[in-house]
Amino acid sequence: MDGSNFSDLYLRNVCMFYIKLQGQHLLPASTIQTIVEEIQNIHELGQMYTLNRLSSLLKDMSVSDEDIIKICDTVKQSDLFSACHTGPMRTAYSRVQCFKDVFKYVEPRKVFLGRDENRMERFAYYVPLLNTLKSMLESSFWQGLISVDPNNVSRPDVLRDCCDGNVFVSNKFFQENPHCLKLVLYQDAFEVVNPLGSAKKKHKVLAVYFSLLNIPPHARSNADHMQLVLLCREKDFKEFGHENVFSELLTDLKVLEENGITVADKPVVKGALYCIAGDNLGSHCIGGFTENFSSSVYLCRYCLLTRTEFQGADPAVCGPQRTPETYRSATEQLEREDVSEVQGIKFRSVFNSLQSFDVCTPGMPPCLGHDIFEGVLSYDLALYLKYFINTNKWFTYPILNRRIKQFKYKETDASSKPCEVSPKTLKLGGQAVQNWNFLRLLPLIIGDRVQNSQDDVWQLTLQLKDIVDLICAQQISKAQVTYLDALIQEYLETRKVLFPNINLRPKHHYLRHYPGLFLKFGPLIRLWTMRFESKHSYFKRCARHLKNFKNLCLTLSERHQMFQAFLSAGSVSPPALQIKDCSPFYSELYSEQVKDAVLHFGFTESNTKIPVAVQYNGLTYRKGQFIVTKFDQSMEFGELLLILIKDESALHFLMRVYDAEFLSCYHMYAVKNDTGRLECRLISELIDLWPLSSYVKNGHQIVPLKHSVLSD
Repeated sequence: MDGSNFSDLYLRNVCMFYIKLQGQHLLPASTIQTIVEEIQNIHELGQMYTLNRLSSLLKDMSVSDEDIIKICDTVKQSDLFSACHTGPMRTAYSRVQCFKDVFKYVEPRKVFLGRDENRMERFAYYVPLLNTLKSMLESSFWQGLISVDPNNVSRPDVLRDCCDGNVFVSNKFFQENPHCLKLVLYQDAFEVVNPLGSAKKKHKVLAVYFSLLNIPPHARSNADHMQLVLLCREKDFKEFGHENVFSELLTDLKVLEENGITVADKPVVKGALYCIAGDNLGSHCIGGFTENFSSSVYLCRYCLLTRTEFQGADPAVCGPQRTPETYRSATEQLEREDVSEVQGIKFRSVFNSLQSFDVCTPGMPPCLGHDIFEGVLSYDLALYLKYFINTNKWFTYPILNRRIKQFKYKETDASSKPCEVSPKTLKLGGQAVQNWNFLRLLPLIIGDRVQNSQDDVWQLTLQLKDIVDLICAQQISKAQVTYLDALIQEYLETRKVLFPNINLRPKHHYLRHYPGLFLKFGPLIRLWTMRFESKHSYFKRCARHLKNFKNLCLTLSERHQMFQAFLSAGSVSPPALQIKDCSPFYSELYSEQVKDAVLHFGFTESNTKIPVAVQYNGLTYRKGQFIVTKFDQSMEFGELLLILIKDESALHFLMRVYDAEFLSCYHMYAVKNDTGRLECRLISELIDLWPLSSYVKNGHQIVPLKHSVLSD
């Protein structure tokens, strides 16, 4: 490597260090400047000492003073550390300019919105979509993740990802351009300061992110792989309107649809908007629907159900489906007549100007976390627990809370323990994942206190658990979707009969649309908004560390783009299989049973390793966990005994496989310990990859499922 190439490589590595401090660790520019100056001072002292020693050594070797000066000057001129820190890294401004030159930095762009009531200029900060996509396609980091090949469907009756739904299949653009980019937008407003403090709503920010369906599902759920599109003060968004805020985004989306983008010598790549995710309030705002869920006549963005019909005799009723035609007719009526809304529509969505997208195809999936866990589950489960305590007298709130606290949670369950239940509130107080875990584990926590397992409310609780299991399925068959439809109808009808004085909430009605939305969008867990919401935490941490609110949206957008430039500078994307702490496989150390189970796999000490734990597609596996190995007429679980990796890539599990019995009183499966047999399987042969923990209850070893499993 010649000198110029080496100096460029050195500068790049120094830049990587400082951009990591700035973008990932969120150090203020002033702190980084102090680091630069102090380590340069320390380096100069060390250099001075080294040159003095070198000069003394050369004098002892009878080298002339003139040659000594030349040698020392050459050493000083060859000092790449000082060249960087007194050159491109010397100031905050010069560092940023160097970052832009060295990395694929996509700079946020000012979008002028207008002047507010104080005649102050207001801006949104837009990260050009086309530039971001081009940067991703050119980066070696993203090339390992992004695939523009269409998905192969092995079973047409199974929904595995978003591309299996009717929204994708029936979209003319996606069918004509099977290798296109498929974008999912997410919009939401969040607070960066204390929401209870004096500055609440003053710094509330509207954020728009995007993800690509071309990325594998496990990578899409990583917040670092979600790209920033736009940041804007929520107050400015409401004042200046959708057209001003989204103008440049819509322009880029139209260019992507019509002309596409060119990357190096590759063919033109087109793309289109698949859907816009968000919470119900945000989705109704973007779609032009009424945002008043408590008193408006029309409360649903999927059908024309009225509030009177919803509160009528049949809680499972749905109105006529909204279609692009009915939406267009309503917006035309809005333009002709002087009315504030027509059929729950207040204005035509600006995103309907795109050729391949319409908010009523539908274009906005349900908000899974808010609808189910924070809407239906948190209110209904609190209601059922109150019934068990106050009416049935099965236990008390102190007993329940003591059991919640003392329960021995394992693995991932331990990271999202349920909250205690207050007798004074109408809903559970935990976050979405905590409430989900509470419902999953409730039969284990208080099942032995249920004196009548056929009690109608207990059966309704178990039915809610079954519904949540199906809704959270990673893959689901159309037969299971039909079963889910019947289950939801029965649940809503029973809920109204058992608690006639407790009105159903609008989110109960959204639940009624879930089976149809599965067929349109594929597994709804693939569009779970909670993963997008986790992206907010980066900006909240950024604001908390920097304490600079003068132009908050600009500061946040620039920091985020620095971080994305740091990620894109990586040589390759993280591998799907990540291994730690391995040892060779010595077959002679194992019993004859183990040798027989692995006999036909060709494992040797030279080609096979045994790790303590392994991460595959974002899931961590270790000894003692259970995995579903079979599900048709009955269920089978495999307990992990050994993890074997052959030729650095082929992941195998040696398992003790057990038959399982269904416990109707818990709606859970228990392994039959007398049926165990050893089997070795490649991970791709398993029907469900989610690692599970087991719990012992009343003499049964119970394995609570994380979600419903696809039948063989």
